Amino acid sequence: MSLKKIFYLFGFIYLGSWLFHFLTHLGYYDSKYLLTGASFVVVSTLLFFGVVYLFYKKDSSNKIVHGLLVLTSLASIVTAVVLA
Repeated sequence: MSLKKIFYLFGFIYLGSWLFHFLTHLGYYDSKYLLTGASFVVVSTLLFFGVVYLFYKKDSSNKIVHGLLVLTSLASIVTAVVLA
């Protein structure tokens, strides 16, 4: 399996696990926080997919792409810590 497919698989697992978490804890969180959290997860996952696409595009600047990939990963970790 290529690294690109692994990155995309990671993105789908990330998105699915968070949305599953929100669906199984509907009564625990206020609806405002559910909407905010789900929106953030969807936007950050789309950003992650965009960064992976740019990384594998031949003429992109890899330093910028690496920075965006690290930023997206850190944002997901911060979200996990805040919601835990």
